[in-house]
Amino acid sequence: MVVGFVSAMVRRKQLEEPAPAIPIPDPVVTKRIEDLAQSVAELQKRLDRVALPAEATGERLDAVSRRVEQLEQRVHQLVSEAPAVPPIDQILAAVEHMVATKVAGLDKQLSDQVHAIEMLRNASTQTDALLQKLIQAVESLADHTLEKGDEEPARPRDYPVA
Repeated sequence: MVVGFVSAMVRRKQLEEPAPAIPIPDPVVTKRIEDLAQSVAELQKRLDRVALPAEATGERLDAVSRRVEQLEQRVHQLVSEAPAVPPIDQILAAVEHMVATKVAGLDKQLSDQVHAIEMLRNASTQTDALLQKLIQAVESLADHTLEKGDEEPARPRDYPVA
């Protein structure tokens, strides 16, 4: 009821009509009602300043609609220009082929390395055997030389072989 009364006072104040004589016994209440009426009038003025005319709102709405249509067209264009993606089966087959090729290459390298290690092992064994023969020949020659020189014979030495 108070809001209705305040609203009526604001309208009458705007129309410059005198307010009807309503007996209000309390002057504090009257002052409060007048303050409320003034606040409502100020709010109405602020609202009128902020509100846009219907034409400006329509123009803004049209501009936003045009921009949305442009963006939709651009999205459709990008989707149509996108390169075709091959099926997943085709991609997996290509990856499997690449992996198989790499594994085959690694397998060949590993086989070559195993062969090289075997050759080195055989060469090392042959080198050890030849070195033992050479040491024995040198010891034998040293013993033979000592016998001719009437010195005491040298005992066989055991040389470490790597």
